[in-house]
Amino acid sequence: MATLLAACRARDAAPRVNRGSAPSPGDGDRGVLCLDVGDVRACWGDRSEGADCRAGTCLVRRPLPDAPRPPSGFRCSGQRGERACVTRAWNGPPFACHDNRCVQSSLRVPDNGEWECVEMGGAAVCRALAEAAGIPGGVLDAAFVCGARLGSGERICVDLSPDPPPGLDAWSCRVTYGNGPAARVCASSKDARVGGRCASRSDCPVATECIGGRCLPDRPNPACWFDQDCPTGARCRYGSCRAEG
Repeated sequence: MATLLAACRARDAAPRVNRGSAPSPGDGDRGVLCLDVGDVRACWGDRSEGADCRAGTCLVRRPLPDAPRPPSGFRCSGQRGERACVTRAWNGPPFACHDNRCVQSSLRVPDNGEWECVEMGGAAVCRALAEAAGIPGGVLDAAFVCGARLGSGERICVDLSPDPPPGLDAWSCRVTYGNGPAARVCASSKDARVGGRCASRSDCPVATECIGGRCLPDRPNPACWFDQDCPTGARCRYGSCRAEG
């Protein structure tokens, strides 16, 4: 994965906490885990079958707060009755856009530690490098789902609904780094992405299925950074080990 995608290291001095959140219960949630995926919502663990469910993955309604939509949109986390949303501008760096290209000058990362991140098929995957020196770790950004990397125990976190660049109907993003802070660069693109629209599996990125007209991955189980982290016969996709084939 890392050979194909740009990487970054990010520090942030401000604790990542939810402030001014508005309730937005997941009244369609089912199974054992539900997350926003792009601009839709998926649940895993319900064995219902039909147009919106397949092999334990279901497309469900993504409710939003009964309040004016902020310019940056809503970022939501939590399950069922505990689900709530905040403006994406809270702890979300702004974009600067020009000629179908938008740059987010720094990255949204899981907490105040030092992280290395990549973006793959519309999903952000980060691994913890170190705790920020002299800075409390802060509250984990609850929209990430995290786990322990196989073989090392370092944290791997996945965000299936990264901040969308404004004004672009279809896009792809990559992480860049240089002499200054790491940045997220998004450009107009028709590349398939997690949560994107689809008519069939061929419209979707690797390791996703077309369910209910959207490209949905299997339940995330963050545990890998490289393919080599996974058992024989599996590869690292969006931070989770998936059987090949």
